[in-house]
Formats: sequence, C-alpha cells, structure tokens
Amino acid sequence: MKQIVFTSRIPCDSEAATPSLELEKIQAARGRHSACGVSSLLVRRGDRLLGVLEGGRAYVDRMWAALAKDGLLDDVHVLLDHPILCREYSEVALSLIEVETLSPRPTWADKDLLDLDLRAAKRVLKSLRAFHGLHTEPARESHLRSVQVGPLRA
Repeated sequence: MKQIVFTSRIPCDSEAATPSLELEKIQAARGRHSACGVSSLLVRRGDRLLGVLEGGRAYVDRMWAALAKDGLLDDVHVLLDHPILCREYSEVALSLIEVETLSPRPTWADKDLLDLDLRAAKRVLKSLRAFHGLHTEPARESHLRSVQVGPLRA
C-alpha cells in the first residue's frame, strides 16, 4: 500500500474551475476510486488544494498518473510519497472539503495551502479527521493479517 500527500493549484481556465463540471468530475472520480480501493481526501480553499491518495501501490500510481495527465492540476508539489501498512482514510473513496464551509473556522483556514510543508499538512489533515469524525488512528486493513512475515519456528 502507498500514500501520496500533495499540494496543488487548479488553473483558472480549467474545467474544474466550473462548479457543475467539478461536481460531475468528483462523482466520476469517486466511482473510480471506490472500484479500485483508493481513498482520497481533497481540501480546497479557492484554487488551492491539499490532497491525499492512498491504497494499493499500483492503483495509487494509476490514479496519480491520471491526475497528472488530465491537466486539472497545476503547480503540483508532492510532500510525501511512501509505502504504508494501513490507511488513514479508509472510510472515504473521495471526499472534497471546502475550507470556506467549515464551521467553526479552523485556525489554519487562512493559510495558503500551497505554502504548507509536510508537518503543517499533516496537522491540517489530522484536524479534519477529528472534525469529520473519522478514526483518530489509522485502521489496519483486515487482509494485512494474512501476510506471511517468515517461517514459523517451533
């Protein structure tokens, strides 16, 4: 399994800048992510995004390549790209959170999402986990219990 944490900007001339097309694309992406077992969380403030993709390595790589190819994101900065044993966002296929709609307003809400480093991004994501009632700790995937780690000794 793998997790990618990134920041990005949506180009003003992009189709994603149009709310109705954006919703359509989000719904289509949610279906693709669910079918592949990929979890995604996107935090949006204006044209700035903070995102997380996680799931099976091949599926996450495929979704990441599709994002890079479709031209909907610009000025992409990968903050973290690493293997994981368990997902932090297994509860959602794709969630889009608009910062302007959060109430009460978080202390980080006025920060430019493109200026976040990994530590700040993790704090933002952790606060959103609590805000949305997601697990506070990563949940282990049930299929990981069957992974063999070596020969058993008597």
